[in-house]
Amino acid sequence: MKTIYLVTGNPNKLREWKRMIPSGIELNLEPLDIEIAEIQSLGATDIITDKAHKAFAAATGPIIVEDISAGLDKLNGLPGPFIKYFEEALGKGALHTLAQEEAAPATLTATMAYYDGATLLVASADLHGQVVAPRGGEGWGFDFCFMPDGSSQTFSEMGPEAKDKVSHRSAAIRNLLRQIAELA
Repeated sequence: MKTIYLVTGNPNKLREWKRMIPSGIELNLEPLDIEIAEIQSLGATDIITDKAHKAFAAATGPIIVEDISAGLDKLNGLPGPFIKYFEEALGKGALHTLAQEEAAPATLTATMAYYDGATLLVASADLHGQVVAPRGGEGWGFDFCFMPDGSSQTFSEMGPEAKDKVSHRSAAIRNLLRQIAELA
């Protein structure tokens, strides 16, 4: 069974990843909790490629890294990849605070990479929706204030199984896992 290190200190992310591994794929995901100095860029591919190389240098095997972006239409896609810093400063309702209005159109983007020292695989997925006042009880990050287009529920209100069917992260995870399986 192949072991890959998922670079995260967030147990929620590890659980989400493990739920996404399709039956028939022999894969052991282990967390690797390391701090990576991220480059400051609006380019998701630049960020994830740099992150993958830095993480691999600190690992003992293949790694997976991810970067999440949340862009408000009214701010021309900002805060984008800088959302993490706004959440640290403003809390879990940061995206709603920045939106300054109910049902503000936004796009979430998940960009992920696998790197084994020779092969770099990148997967990305977007999800369009609206930023609403925080609600719901389950989840993390902006699960409480993001409602995908076509839904009347935030990710938090949906629960994990329903969220896994529609989220930007789950689409990118499935794409990356498919690419990894094709390497074997």
